[in-house]
Amino acid sequence: MKKSARFFMTALSAVMLLSIITDSSVPEAAAKKKVTVKKVTVTAPSGRTAYVAKGKKVRLTSAVKVKPDKKANKKVRYTSKNKKVATVSASGVVKGKKAGKTKVIVQSKKNKKKKASIRIVVKKAAVKKITLPAALTLAPGNTKKLSATVTPGKNVSRILTWTSSDPKTAVVKGGTVTAKQAGTAVITAKATDGSGKKAVCKVTVTAPPAVSVSQTGIKSIETLDSGTLGITLSRAQVLTASGIKIQCRGTANGSYQTAEIDTVFSNDHVTYVVAMKAGTFLRENDFVKVTIPSLPGIKTKEVIARFIKPVSPPVTYVSGSVGEKLEKTLYFDEYVTGKLVSVRVSGLPSGFRYAAGSAVVRISGRAKAVSEGATATVTVTDETGKKLSQTVRFYIGDATHLVAVKDPFKVLAAIKGTDKNGSEFYKCGYFSREIYTQIAGGSSKKVTEAAVVEGALPKGVTLEQSYSKYVITGYIEKTGTYRFKIKITMEDGLTAVIPIEITAVEPVKVSGTVKDATGKPVSGISIRFDSLEEEYDYGDFSYLDNIGDDGKYELYIMKNLIYDISCEKVSLGRKKITSSQTWNVGLPLYRVDFALDAAARQWVPKAEGTAENKYSYFSTYLALESNELFAGKMYCYGKYVYVKPGTYEASGKMDVVYNKYTDDGVYDGNDKVTCYARGSFTVKDKNLQNVTLSLSDVPLE
Repeated sequence: MKKSARFFMTALSAVMLLSIITDSSVPEAAAKKKVTVKKVTVTAPSGRTAYVAKGKKVRLTSAVKVKPDKKANKKVRYTSKNKKVATVSASGVVKGKKAGKTKVIVQSKKNKKKKASIRIVVKKAAVKKITLPAALTLAPGNTKKLSATVTPGKNVSRILTWTSSDPKTAVVKGGTVTAKQAGTAVITAKATDGSGKKAVCKVTVTAPPAVSVSQTGIKSIETLDSGTLGITLSRAQVLTASGIKIQCRGTANGSYQTAEIDTVFSNDHVTYVVAMKAGTFLRENDFVKVTIPSLPGIKTKEVIARFIKPVSPPVTYVSGSVGEKLEKTLYFDEYVTGKLVSVRVSGLPSGFRYAAGSAVVRISGRAKAVSEGATATVTVTDETGKKLSQTVRFYIGDATHLVAVKDPFKVLAAIKGTDKNGSEFYKCGYFSREIYTQIAGGSSKKVTEAAVVEGALPKGVTLEQSYSKYVITGYIEKTGTYRFKIKITMEDGLTAVIPIEITAVEPVKVSGTVKDATGKPVSGISIRFDSLEEEYDYGDFSYLDNIGDDGKYELYIMKNLIYDISCEKVSLGRKKITSSQTWNVGLPLYRVDFALDAAARQWVPKAEGTAENKYSYFSTYLALESNELFAGKMYCYGKYVYVKPGTYEASGKMDVVYNKYTDDGVYDGNDKVTCYARGSFTVKDKNLQNVTLSLSDVPLE
């Protein structure tokens, strides 16, 4: 019995000891959690490529995405692929040894399979000096790109980092400073090659000038077109159509007629676009008075309607052959007010004379000698005392002399972008210009051969034959002035050498959102910026962008030009664009969607093979004619249109395109039927229309 008891107690002690040993191992196992390294990344002060000067050092920054997210798990090992070019320390400091290229590998110590690499470029020389403008003054909302000069000019890295001492006052990105609010900020540009060189620019953001109550109110009025005014206030104030009164009269002593207001739009409550209802038709020299009773200061202002261009007329040409009767009429009606009260012409070549009309000057005569750019100046004065001049150049050839010229011209430097598929494309910069502006002499006007005979075409530009013309076309990515010469040969064998000068200028970006009168983004229409200054062979520069479904647009245009801006024939005002900016737009228009009525849909052929695919879509070509006076006729080319309030009659052609399928459901192309439709509808304020159109038996205009 005693022996059995002792055996039992010994066994029990062994079991308890084993249990204690087993239990004590559980916390230790739990403490050893699995470490999972997901990703390793590395960057340098200069970005994804590290630029370092010979003999200088830059520090790499590594990041390890790991679980658990502990410092001990984020340790890495740095290795240089070519230590003769650059070495790297255990803490990630790269030292340039000699000019060349190599890579540094960054490897997780917890998981050697997880690593990253960074390209190292060692420059022969280090940055010695960086120069920036000492000071810059901007108004809130304005931007300016700082130009940094890096010395020496060769064999160094020009990549800089940009920082602002006070981002609330001014921010900087890539050297472009954007003013935020009144105050001062120091912009610093620092070299990234390890030299430590930097430069600073003190930016002062000005405060808006204080405006006394007596000065507040209507600041200016501009007649944008015959039925639209631009009203600018001295400070922001919310206005509606009921709070604005517009009166018009034809003469200073005439009776005022009150104009009904169609829509009032503003993006900032300072500048308003006010559209008058159809029936009000402003003419040149009409008097327009605006009254806004709710303003605390200047409540009334009157202006004379002016639709003239605020620029000088472009250069014009007289070209032909010796002895040939030549004539050129200069039209000044777009540039002057009223009639011409005086005309003076100087520099006319022998054989030419001039005659003046109410707003025109006609030059005519027979050239007596060959001329390659003789210049005459026409100076006129209008009824208001305004003077302006126009240059006339003469290019005269004969049977044995061919004369030709190409005016120097500007293009936008091309900017590359990447689409959603990763493919590169040019956002702007494409141009195509004929190789001559004027040509005269000989018996033929057809160029049969053209070749560059001096200098070279800019990179990205080609000389091509387009139909019966030779053109210079392509993209220029780098800003600057490019000069070369082209020799042309005519069909009659005469030749001429034409100097070409192209200046590629940095574009400015204007972007924003366009909304309709209900506040919803518009889509499927275009916004236009039309330059008032001649910059193209045959007319004004025009830039347009098709507005996306989200209402957003983006345009790259030439800076320091005055533009008339419009959307769907609605004037949005006149602006001089000097820098990149965001410009949101409101339109006094309402969207009308078109659909076929039930009877018309039954008439459309059913898709073959499947009953559910009767038709896919339809396109319309409709003439919309308003019952309002002076509204005229407009055309719609899609399934919807944006119009002002009013009553409309719609008629025109419709193309219905539908999918075809085989009996077993396989797509078999599409087909189209053409029919004619009509309908009437009325658009009221805040009323989004869905209009059904009925089929017509006969075509309607």
